[in-house]
Amino acid sequence: MIDLGDFKLYARIKGEGSPTVIFENALGGTANFIEPIQEKLSEFTKVVIYDRAGGGKSEMSPHPRTSRQMAKELHLLLEKENLVPPYILVGSSYGAFIVRTFTHRYPKEVVGIVLEEPVHEDLLPEMKKIRTEEQWQEYMGFMNQMAAMAPEGSKQEWEQYFPNSDYVREINFPNNIPIIIFTSTRFGEQEQQMSYLQEDINKKLELHKQWMIGKPNIEHITTEKSGHNILQCEPELVIDAITNIINKAREKERAK
Repeated sequence: MIDLGDFKLYARIKGEGSPTVIFENALGGTANFIEPIQEKLSEFTKVVIYDRAGGGKSEMSPHPRTSRQMAKELHLLLEKENLVPPYILVGSSYGAFIVRTFTHRYPKEVVGIVLEEPVHEDLLPEMKKIRTEEQWQEYMGFMNQMAAMAPEGSKQEWEQYFPNSDYVREINFPNNIPIIIFTSTRFGEQEQQMSYLQEDINKKLELHKQWMIGKPNIEHITTEKSGHNILQCEPELVIDAITNIINKAREKERAK
């Protein structure tokens, strides 16, 4: 456990080398989900996985669950453990909010980003447009029910979803570092059980593509196999992407 002053975070650090790879979990996710990927990547470099405040083995933070606060807490964790930059940030789903905020606040420390099924700040507003009021309430009811069963940290993160969306909407992706975005295009039984429509999947893909406009440094990879959990279902895709960015960062460093 790493003491940040008024609460403690659980982190697992493994491997040696630079740049350091840091994983940000999806909403409700914990570090143990990423341990198999950490094991493989730690053969090549240092890898950090951790539980955000109020989730997994970490204590609850007394501070609001804004993306700015969570990015600040991650930065403090890295400082406490003497984990110096450069960093490669990997964000799953909701974790993309923290990755984007961290990169915005500490731009000189980040040399690459991988986003796996990242939440887009405009997806829920767009989903609402294509639903009847009854359909929208059904979807939000499902999400609220899931949050109610989640740990306290995840509950509070969900409560901050729309404020965090508004914050990251004003953040531009950097154009000087490699960025890889993974999008699932699958629409099957699991997606339907989560109250998704085919139109939602199409809109998500469209919005992710919009991030690439004017950004030749962004690579977009799609898959039909994994649904929302590419890290678990096709980990090799994400591992290959991270390894590619590690190699680019090292080549750039050697060229200096």
